[in-house]
Order: sequence, then structure tokens, then C-alpha cells
Amino acid sequence: MHEREVKGILSARNGINIYRGCTHGCIYCDSRSNCYQMHHDFEDIEVKLNAPKVLEDALRRKRKKCMIGTGVMRDNGIPTVVWLSPILPFINDTEENIRGILDYCIEAKVHGIICFGMGLTLREGNREYFYKKLDEHFPGMKTRYIERYNYAYQVPSKENHVS
Repeated sequence: MHEREVKGILSARNGINIYRGCTHGCIYCDSRSNCYQMHHDFEDIEVKLNAPKVLEDALRRKRKKCMIGTGVMRDNGIPTVVWLSPILPFINDTEENIRGILDYCIEAKVHGIICFGMGLTLREGNREYFYKKLDEHFPGMKTRYIERYNYAYQVPSKENHVS
């Protein structure tokens, strides 16, 4: 882990993240993509030291009230919305799995579910990592992805529908 002061913290869509990088190791994470210009190992967390002050300044400049996406979920009395993405073709795109996720959302009393397209994105940087991890965890799956999607940016599932 390392620390850094930043100039901004609130994204154009009002998302906030007080750090860069992650230790979860999700194989599908788009945040590994080169377009985010992370200049350190993804697993080396960069803490934004001045996050509270920068956020306060950004919120003061907002003209309208808005929802801020924090990425941490309802235990502190904050309404929780689940971002249902990505659905991984051939891996978790069954109707049974999606219905199970929706059941968990009901059980957790979330306030809503957001779907900005349920497919995986494979941008440069993320694609290579994802394909490498497919080889490790799902032998033969990389070949199926390349045959169907090759180097496509979006990787939608043919099965991601729930009636």
C-alpha cells in the first residue's frame, strides 16, 4: 500500500473511490484496463490521502443533489444499490444463477439494481489478464471466448435474460 494526494475524487457519474487498485483479484475487473492509467501494480493499493477534502470541495460545487456511488454497501444506514455486472458467458450466465443473485438482493434489502449492460468488457490490459486467469481457473474456456468474441470490447452473454 502507498499513499498519494489527488486533485479529484468524484467521477463524471458521481462515483467515488478513496483508493486505486484492489486486493480482491476478480479476474473480470475492468479497472485493470490500460485506459485507467494505473502506474503501479493493481494489487498495490494507492490510498488518496486528501480524499475527504477533495470530495467536500467537489460536492460544494455541485448544482443539484445527486447519489454518490461509494462501493460500500448498507450497514451504516446508506441505501444500497447493486450493480449487476458482469455476467460472464459460459461461466455464470445461467437463468438459475441470475435469479439466485436477485434473491440475494431481496434478502439483503437493497434499494435497487443497476445494469449498464450485463456483459464483460475486455479492454487492453484487462483482456490479457482475464484470458490468463481463464486458462488457470477454467481450462479450455479461453478458446471459447476467443472463438466467439476475439478482441471485442464488449462480451455480452446470449443467455443474460430473465423473464
